[in-house]
Amino acid sequence: MRVWSVAELGSFYTENRFELTSHALRILKDKSRAEEVVQDALIKVMLAAPELDSSEHALGYMHRTIENLCVDIFRLEGRRPNLVI
Repeated sequence: MRVWSVAELGSFYTENRFELTSHALRILKDKSRAEEVVQDALIKVMLAAPELDSSEHALGYMHRTIENLCVDIFRLEGRRPNLVI
């Protein structure tokens, strides 16, 4: 189990923010919603951080969480997600 410091989580987010927002934007086609999804995903990563043993694991977890949050949005709107990226 890895213990992430606040600085490490902040650095992780700063280093990957563009990639993660771009990922959400490709799915949602809405910049403000994409940014909101990335922030929500970051909260989930912070809660799961003790179980994420590396930055690569955290990044993969973040991408999957973003996709799941986007699917949730589409379901609420009654739309079908297109996750072919």
